[in-house]
Amino acid sequence: MLQKLHRDLPPTTLYAYGTSLEAATYPGPTLVANADEEVIVRWTNHIPDLSHILPVDPTIERANPRLGGVPIVTHLHGMEDESFYDGNPHAWYTQFGEKGPAYLTEEYHYPNAMEPALLWYHDHTFGLTRLNMVAGLVGTYVVKSAAENLSPLPKGLYEVVLVLRDKQFFSDGSINFPNIGNAADVHPIWCVEYVGDTILVNGKAWPFMDVFPFKYRFRLVNAANNRFFLLSLNHPNMSFIKIGTDGGLLPRPVVQQQIRIAPAERVDFIIDFSGLPPNTTMVLRNSAPAPFSNGVARLTPESARAVMQFRVVSPPQAVKDNSLIPPILGSEAPFISEDLLQGGFIYWKPRTPLPTSLTHCC
Repeated sequence: MLQKLHRDLPPTTLYAYGTSLEAATYPGPTLVANADEEVIVRWTNHIPDLSHILPVDPTIERANPRLGGVPIVTHLHGMEDESFYDGNPHAWYTQFGEKGPAYLTEEYHYPNAMEPALLWYHDHTFGLTRLNMVAGLVGTYVVKSAAENLSPLPKGLYEVVLVLRDKQFFSDGSINFPNIGNAADVHPIWCVEYVGDTILVNGKAWPFMDVFPFKYRFRLVNAANNRFFLLSLNHPNMSFIKIGTDGGLLPRPVVQQQIRIAPAERVDFIIDFSGLPPNTTMVLRNSAPAPFSNGVARLTPESARAVMQFRVVSPPQAVKDNSLIPPILGSEAPFISEDLLQGGFIYWKPRTPLPTSLTHCC
C-alpha cells in the first residue's frame, strides 16, 4: 500500500494491517476488547510481493519460503494467551500458501483475561521481524473493563492512542533501510540496530494535534526498533500525570516531568491542558540519546528530538470537560510488608495469585 507520511514526501510503500487493501493503514487499526470476553482474530496474509521491499540479508537464518513471498505471523504483545495463539516466529505463512514448521492456524483466540491495558500487535516472523515492523506491520489493541468504561477518566475524543517510532527516508518517499551490514564481510546487509532521524506518530512525521483546554488521556507505545524516548513538554507549567503502564492502571496517579520508555513498552498518561489560553502551543520533546544509554545526546539530530506539537484551540461553547483524575486508580488493595516498612517499600497485592508456571512470555 501507499501512504503519505509527511507533506514534503511522496507517498511511501508500506506493508499494513487492515480488513482490505483500501482500509489498510500504518499503524494498523486499534482493536478494542472487553476484559474477560474472548475475541477471535483471523490474521491473513495478502502481501503480493515475491520479495521484500527492504534489503534482506541472505546469510542470516530466517523464514525463507521456496516459492518467494513475504512471510508474516502476528504477535499480540502483552496478551496472556495460549502458546499456539502467540505468534510463534516459526508459524509464519505467505500469500502463496507456504507455511513455517510451527504453523497451526491463522485464527487466534484472545481471552482478554488480564488487567485492562494497552497492548500492541506486530509481526514476529523468524529473522524478518525487524524488517516487517519497519515496513509497517504494527498496530494497537486496548483491553477495557466495565469499571474503566464507567470511570471519570477522559474518554471518547479525549482518549488518544499514540504509536511512536523512528524511520529514515529517501527523497522519493521510500524507506531508507541500510543495505550494508555492520560486519559486511560476514553478513553483508544485516544491521544490529536501526535508528532513524525522523520521528513518526501514528504514521505521520512530526504531526500536530489540536486540543481543547481539557484533560486528555494518551495511551502510548514505543514501536521503535532500538530507540528509547525520554519525553517532556517544552512548557514550564506542564507535566505528565502517569496513570498506567504495560500492566494496566497504577494504584495512584504519579506526576512526572519526564517519561522514559523503551522499545515495546507502553505508558498511559494524562496531560491537563485546562487553563491554557487558545493559540498556546507546546512540543512533545525527546532527549534520549541513541543508542541508549551510551549514546551522546548532542549527536541526536533535532529531527529526532521533536516528536509532535499540541495546539490549544477554543472548544464549542456547549462542550465542557467533565472528566476527573481519581486519587485511586487500580482496584488492588495496598499492603505493607512489615519487615520492609523501614525501607519504605510498599507492595501491591495481586488480584489473583501469581501463576506457578508460564506458557509464554512477552
